[in-house]
Amino acid sequence: MHAIAAARFSPPDFSQIETRFDSEYGVLWGFMNPKPRVALPGYIGLRLEDDQRWQKFLDRWSEWNILLGHNERRMREALAKDGLEVPSTVSFSPN
Repeated sequence: MHAIAAARFSPPDFSQIETRFDSEYGVLWGFMNPKPRVALPGYIGLRLEDDQRWQKFLDRWSEWNILLGHNERRMREALAKDGLEVPSTVSFSPN
């Protein structure tokens, strides 16, 4: 039996990497900001039941909140409470 495999390597796009040096800790932080962005809605995991109306309601509710931008605001506020500053280039929204 013979197997043939082909691998293709694309050189990294370093324009998508953002870095900053943290002098307090002496660390170079790196963040990959992929472009183009692809966003998928987040769903809520529930026990599988015969009647899926509740699950569908929660899925639609979460999609609606994402589209309205509520999740973006909530994520930023929650991280700010812990003292984490989110760069303006980071988005939690598909828009």
